[in-house]
Amino acid sequence: MLVSVIIPTYNHARFLPDAIGSAKNQDHPHVEIIVVDDGSTDCTPSIMHSMEGVTYIRQENAGLSAARNTGFANSTGQFVVFLDADDLLYPTALSSNLHFLENDTQLAFVSGCHNMIDVEGFITDNSSNNVTEPYYTELLRRNYIGMNGAVMYTRKTIEEIPFDTSLRACEDYDQYLRTTRHFKVKHHHGKIAAYRIHQTNMSSDPALMLAEVTKVLSRQKQLLRSVEEKQAFEEGMQNWKGKYLPKLYESIFERKTGSELPDKYLLLIKYWFPLLKIFVRRRLAFKPGLSLMHL
Repeated sequence: MLVSVIIPTYNHARFLPDAIGSAKNQDHPHVEIIVVDDGSTDCTPSIMHSMEGVTYIRQENAGLSAARNTGFANSTGQFVVFLDADDLLYPTALSSNLHFLENDTQLAFVSGCHNMIDVEGFITDNSSNNVTEPYYTELLRRNYIGMNGAVMYTRKTIEEIPFDTSLRACEDYDQYLRTTRHFKVKHHHGKIAAYRIHQTNMSSDPALMLAEVTKVLSRQKQLLRSVEEKQAFEEGMQNWKGKYLPKLYESIFERKTGSELPDKYLLLIKYWFPLLKIFVRRRLAFKPGLSLMHL
């Protein structure tokens, strides 16, 4: 069974050779590697021109989703893995996930677990998530997968549900939700990949992440079928706000890099003002004679 490993990259020349090396160093023998350079301005082209055994595609900058879709359009594998250029696959990654897909042809994708590593590749977090079925309900609460490289898709899945190019972030979370809403998936607890933490991670921009993750989750609201799913949806919204709002507040007052300040202020007003309004209403309710009309 041929597995296509698609590696989108944008100015990650420093990490790219390690990502490619990890895809080559698989115990599964049938692998094609496709690198999609999404308009990098660093030395990525020169690195790739000396790289053997890899299909290299360069395109104008169009974003991560578009780069993944481009890679898929140029792939031939029956199964597909999308590995970000700053991350790594462990040697048994492909064979581990392929085992589940070969034994259950109804699966749209299978996901495993991953470690967190630093810039130098040292493990910083070796913990594992406890995941219970149904997977769609669990994904409403949180993105238990957390790393796209830990997922192996069937070709048919990506043909039917490509990555959404309108999203600036959280396109993988969106893809997981859309897939699990309609198809069967599987998660296992084997460690098969490593997610690298560094200063240019997309997830380091709390304003971007908060705006996109709440947009992605909101798309599911009209598709909820049960009380349990509705409760999970509300928990998910609160979980994402709880994760990114404090970071957003900190980034504003410490003037950290990321989204522009006006965008950050708007997000704070959007998500914190309703909570503040409820708090003030409750406080004033205990003070007779005060009007709530202006709130």
